[in-house]
Amino acid sequence: MQSDVLGYSEQSHHWWLANMHLPGYAFLLWVARGLTLGAVSDLILMQTISLAAWYGSLYIFLKIARKINPDASQLATVLYGLFPFVGITYVAWPIADSVAHFVLIYGIFCLFERDWRRLMVALAVMLLVQKALWPFALLISLAAWHRGFPVWRALAAGAPLAIFWLAVAASGAGPLWIISIDLSVNLPSYSGLPVLDGVLGTLAQGGMRGTIKGLLLLSLFVGTVILTWIYIRRRNLEMLSILIPVLGLLVFMNQHEAWASIRYAKILVIPLIGVTPLVPRLGRFIRASNMSWIVIGVLAATQVAYAMHVIAFHEVKTELSVPSSMPNPAVNIE
Repeated sequence: MQSDVLGYSEQSHHWWLANMHLPGYAFLLWVARGLTLGAVSDLILMQTISLAAWYGSLYIFLKIARKINPDASQLATVLYGLFPFVGITYVAWPIADSVAHFVLIYGIFCLFERDWRRLMVALAVMLLVQKALWPFALLISLAAWHRGFPVWRALAAGAPLAIFWLAVAASGAGPLWIISIDLSVNLPSYSGLPVLDGVLGTLAQGGMRGTIKGLLLLSLFVGTVILTWIYIRRRNLEMLSILIPVLGLLVFMNQHEAWASIRYAKILVIPLIGVTPLVPRLGRFIRASNMSWIVIGVLAATQVAYAMHVIAFHEVKTELSVPSSMPNPAVNIE
């Protein structure tokens, strides 16, 4: 119960007030605490919510993968569920990511299914869970509108966030309360580079930590650019609504928040399996009978490695906490 985990726990007691986090996850914890009559600790409730969201994400992802590339669907689901470092780590370390990924993957599923009523609900929840989901919600809405999504449904999806923002602003927090932490902490460059501070700035730090993290981010950036170019040529709006927000995170997030790109990169497994039929050797690799177990072993090792990093960090930072009303940013552990 430290850092952002403690922050969400404290926020859940007054989720209707201004905070650096959006209220969606804290509201779920508030509801869960009420349903259990306060008999279960917040940490167990948060891990339970996160685990349920993780399982739900796998179920929805598998349905999408079977439509896009049935041959790769099983291995792709493994890759999505145990994505390097962050796949299931954020279930044990229960920040809002698992819930955010569930509503994101569900929104993408509704887009592919042309289920506009459920997409409207999914977009509304996305806007209330994490601000990193806002670009996804915008581009999914645009892609859906191009396919027939009524404008009034898009506006209705944004209404809950707008009402919450205005209500908190009217209470004295001011109109910019909802993005103040982003303007002051998450977006300003630390290297002097106007863009790619998170990628190139991290790489320029040097040392083992900076080099490894920087190379991961650089590889992700190059891969995302390639996939984006492929789907621009294909004019596939659904895939571009997934790719462009991740590319935006890589371009604009600074060194301290660049890990958010890795956390959201798992959604790129969807466009990735869409292009695997173009590479015959990769297709044979995916269909290999023992490949899933090898991938599971490698991915599980990355989860353990990152978990050890989180534990080591918090053995040093034993007094971290996030005040509940417009707090200072939590110390970044990435």
